[in-house]
Amino acid sequence: MRRPFFMKTAGVICAVCVLSLSPCNANDAGNEIDRIVAAELGAVSATAGAKPVPVESADVPGAGKLSEELAQARAEIERLKDIVRRIYQANRREKADMYYNSGCVFRTAGMFQKSEEQFLRALELAPDDAAVHYNLGILYEDNLKLPGKAKTHYRRFLELAPTDADAQKVREWLSELGG
Repeated sequence: MRRPFFMKTAGVICAVCVLSLSPCNANDAGNEIDRIVAAELGAVSATAGAKPVPVESADVPGAGKLSEELAQARAEIERLKDIVRRIYQANRREKADMYYNSGCVFRTAGMFQKSEEQFLRALELAPDDAAVHYNLGILYEDNLKLPGKAKTHYRRFLELAPTDADAQKVREWLSELGG
């Protein structure tokens, strides 16, 4: 067995799910958050994409002030869209960390298929997460006895983190696996 997995710090991790070793509640909550954020982003985009009403006419009293207010409103909409995008990205990172942590918990509990499933979900959200590749490699080699898959994830770990403290160990493990 290799070194133990380390849990990532996540702002949103469902204690009930970890204690019950069932990620379903956290998955449902994360999916609901994604749905709400996507809906809000769509609503803001639809509002921002509306055709502007020309108000620069000299015939309309206060048109200049109204035009200035519309420009300010459009700038505010763009700022809010950026905030929603950043929230969405942070949510993706939190969900990836939640799946990573669930994978660690399942592995510790000896539930290796569930662990694999959670790590793969983390990779869907964060395909360049070196820690997930590292731990999947260990899981495949030590627990699931799938050396081909272990090599794939070890190689990806080395691509992403060639100077990591564990990189030399991973190179040795790859060598032991023949490649």
